[in-house]
Amino acid sequence: MDKGKKPARSELDTTTEDPRLAKRKRKKKEVPPVNVAEDLRAAREHWTRNEAKDADPKDPMLRQMSGEGDQRDLLSKAVPMSLVDPPMQNPMQEGTQRMVASARDLMDIKTLQEMRPEVYGTLTPNQVWSLVAAERKGELQHGRAMHDSELRLVELNKKFGTDYEPDDLPAIFRSLRDRRLASNFFLSLPPGGNRDGVAEGPSLLDHFIADADGLFRNVWETGTSQASSNLATRGGVEERFGYAFALKRTEGVPLTFFGGGDGKFATAPVGAPVDDADTSPAGMYLRKLQAESPNYLKPGEMPKYAAAVGESQVFGVSARYGSSVVYWKPDIDWRTTRTPGDSWSSEYLQSALSFVSANYPESVFAYTDISVARLAAAEATGFKRDRELAEKIEETGGNLSAYIETQIHGDLSWKDVDKVVLNYGTYGGIKGNMVITYEDVEKDAEKLRRFAKANGYGFTVEMGRKYVHSDENAEK
Repeated sequence: MDKGKKPARSELDTTTEDPRLAKRKRKKKEVPPVNVAEDLRAAREHWTRNEAKDADPKDPMLRQMSGEGDQRDLLSKAVPMSLVDPPMQNPMQEGTQRMVASARDLMDIKTLQEMRPEVYGTLTPNQVWSLVAAERKGELQHGRAMHDSELRLVELNKKFGTDYEPDDLPAIFRSLRDRRLASNFFLSLPPGGNRDGVAEGPSLLDHFIADADGLFRNVWETGTSQASSNLATRGGVEERFGYAFALKRTEGVPLTFFGGGDGKFATAPVGAPVDDADTSPAGMYLRKLQAESPNYLKPGEMPKYAAAVGESQVFGVSARYGSSVVYWKPDIDWRTTRTPGDSWSSEYLQSALSFVSANYPESVFAYTDISVARLAAAEATGFKRDRELAEKIEETGGNLSAYIETQIHGDLSWKDVDKVVLNYGTYGGIKGNMVITYEDVEKDAEKLRRFAKANGYGFTVEMGRKYVHSDENAEK
């Protein structure tokens, strides 16, 4: 190793503790539990109270904010302050929400970051806006989602012969809210190996371990993904999550993602920094974009992805996304949001259009794929009402093709990993079946344990179970 070169994380001597661990092992300052909805109400009350102190009681804006009452009514505790403005649309549009922050939204974001800098100050304003928007959207569609959740029980009973009752809903909602967050990876394969059939080069795990900052990066940063790396669609989806300002669309119709779209964005990966000596039109254009767009070289601001999985789903999100399952610590839950299904789904109620916070599991249960709803209801009630599914779980390990997508806002690192479970077997891929052997995952387990010890990470590594790909193994 060159003496003048900073060693990569994978080159460190793993037999002794890294001296950089002293700082990492210092006791962290305790941070009170985070509930974005409660913090948002407190922030709104804080800045509206301060604004009202010097305001004219007859001011139209103040009267609107206070519900046509006087200043004393502004902070009424009789009913929790709504997270949304009074609806300005017709009843058929209930549950809709613009995804560009208004002036009042910006005040909420600013106040959240000032009131709890140790929490919201760790995120960018765009990331905080995504959390705020998800809370508002969940509240907007709460009533309809509760009604549709009861209809979902009727649908389950009719299709599967179960006997769920409305009284089961609270337990189902709690179970969904408390689910573990997980991401699947083919750690033994090169990046994109499951999608493109790439068989040569460093494995995905080698790339993860070599990251100098210990971060898990998104497709905007890496250009590759376990799923699709189509940035036109990804950008349209993430505009729906509130990241339009960060993405800075340069071509295409805003908020479009169905059918792939034709979008281009200022955050798309480019060679950087652009050489000042490059006087070509392309070089001059890139320098202009970099100068005008503060986030142009910060694609890491966009979310990372996981899913909320049940206890019986031993193969994690879905085996089609990876043999290995990374389970994330509950600490990150407060900065996550949900869609009932794949955010790219053509089923619009499962897609980014139904984006909500984790505090609104009724929206997830009402609109997720019926296979996911069935498993959620059965787990929440101990499988007492669905014995048939309990028997199938024993055979399939709870593997589903559908899932509850989770968006993680802010940095995601190895410090956020709770455990890694390494499964093995035969997996279906776009280019044909892939075989992950027990020997493959044994090697990965050794790499991970040495890596964790060398860098002071507290995650555990477990050997999983064998998976055999078949059409019946993934419940539709």
